[in-house]
Amino acid sequence: DDPLGWTMEGDLRVGRANFAAAVTAYEKSLAKAKVGATAVKLHRALEDAGKLKEAQEVEAAWQHDHPDDPVFNYYLGDRYLVLNKPDVAERATDQRVGYRAGRRPI
Repeated sequence: DDPLGWTMEGDLRVGRANFAAAVTAYEKSLAKAKVGATAVKLHRALEDAGKLKEAQEVEAAWQHDHPDDPVFNYYLGDRYLVLNKPDVAERATDQRVGYRAGRRPI
């Protein structure tokens, strides 16, 4: 029950466009280890599965529990720029820059 194994399983499922199975695998991985890169993959798999409400819930929960996670904030900044939501992208980027500038505790 290694979290990396579940993450790899999710990656394989995404490669086969089986997003529902990918979501399950990423959720199992995150239950074992809270890793920003896996949270990113879960968020994206939920979006790709058409589960936008669930993706927003994951986003809100992760940002609440891990506000200084540079991986997730960087992803959100890029994601919201692609979705043409510059205000949301700027907030995510501000969090990332604050982290790097040392204004937020690790």
